[in-house]
Amino acid sequence: MYKITFVSLYVIVFSFKNCFAQNLPQKKDLLANMLIANNYLQNKNKIAPKNDFSSAVYFDGLLAFQKISKSAKQLDFINKWAKKIKYNLPEGISDANAEDIAIGSLFLELYKTDTLAKEKLIPIKLKIDSLVDSYKLDNWADLKSLYAIMPILAKIAVITNEEKYHDKLFQVFIYMKNIESLYSEQELLWFSDKNFKAPCKTPNGQNCFWSTANGFLATGLTKVLTVLPKDALHYGEYMDSYLEMMIATMNLQREDGFWNVSLTDPKHFEGKELIGTALITYCMAWGLANNIIDKTTFTPIVTKAINGLLKDSFNKSGFLAWSQGVAKEPKDNQPLTKQKVPNNEYLGLGCFLLAASEVAKLVK
Repeated sequence: MYKITFVSLYVIVFSFKNCFAQNLPQKKDLLANMLIANNYLQNKNKIAPKNDFSSAVYFDGLLAFQKISKSAKQLDFINKWAKKIKYNLPEGISDANAEDIAIGSLFLELYKTDTLAKEKLIPIKLKIDSLVDSYKLDNWADLKSLYAIMPILAKIAVITNEEKYHDKLFQVFIYMKNIESLYSEQELLWFSDKNFKAPCKTPNGQNCFWSTANGFLATGLTKVLTVLPKDALHYGEYMDSYLEMMIATMNLQREDGFWNVSLTDPKHFEGKELIGTALITYCMAWGLANNIIDKTTFTPIVTKAINGLLKDSFNKSGFLAWSQGVAKEPKDNQPLTKQKVPNNEYLGLGCFLLAASEVAKLVK
């Protein structure tokens, strides 16, 4: 029994002013816009994506899109890229950089569709085994790292049916929550890393909760909940944290459908931001598609969010505006504008594809 029930969820949101004026976009329009955005970047970058964290997020989104579109061309592109790098993790990675492990999530997805291709599983399993066998828990410094490592541990736990992966998954999560103290019981949000914990404040005196970081953690939790069976170890704790983050973020949405760079301080970098908005949208859409969160409450929020992304971020050329790109803190790459090209476009594209693919599941 999860500690946050649907009844309490409704009570918490009773004062929220839902607006039903907007409608979800048609599925064919979503698919067309996703294709335009993906083709734009693939045509622009003749060189294949690097083997790094941003590309891992991109392939998360592209694989989600491919499952909706059923495109053989997209699946061929994914398989050829993975085969070209021989299903290897980035060279020279260390235990301290969990973000480099994120691409392993793609390899595990490909392994599930072709269990004869053992080479897809070996590199990532060897690395994860070395981490699982270690007593260290401080290898993961920020919320992006939890996005990188948690779904992989969940997938390997299900593939192998070995309890040690469940144990490590929960240990990593609880360490970041309670020992590193990145979780705020008051706001039900998470600090991106130890440098932004209280007493650190925004210029306007608010706690600093980065929308991108919270989006990455919420997405990591969502992916864990997607993979694990409901009777899995600690499933309830992950679900509680997911529900808390949905509750915390729903009343922080801007009128234009986006979420602020700094979630609780609308005057701290006041413009729109794609990555955090797309990730939160993805998580809420998943909750709606799986009957986890209340449709009356959250459908208008998701509708406003995806329409905002399509209106203000998506361009007819396929360029995605208002993406912060790769950044270590909210001030990086600011100010964002409609025309500014981020330092890494694959990151924003992956998040956009994740959000739009999940919203497409809500549309008949």
